[in-house]
Amino acid sequence: MQYLESPFKILEELFIYSPEFIIIDRTAFIDRERDRLTIHKIPEKIYPNSLPCWFFSKKSFFKKMNLNGYNLEEEFECNESSDIGIYKGLLFKKDLNSKSII
Repeated sequence: MQYLESPFKILEELFIYSPEFIIIDRTAFIDRERDRLTIHKIPEKIYPNSLPCWFFSKKSFFKKMNLNGYNLEEEFECNESSDIGIYKGLLFKKDLNSKSII
């Protein structure tokens, strides 16, 4: 998700289908108010290119999920590491009594 150009647009499209569970895995989060967009430069010997790389505000991300009717069920650590953020895995479950606001 963090390598998508417009990750929240994709997430909003997913909300339309109202799945019972949403799993977010190996994704970087930061303890700030706003998301941080960086550029991931791929080593030339692998593939000479660069990609957008998002570090999501944990607070903002959870708020977006909650506003669309999803509650955190599980949070787990990942093997990934970064100087910028902490990688997490998250399991959200749809609150069947709520309505999405997309």
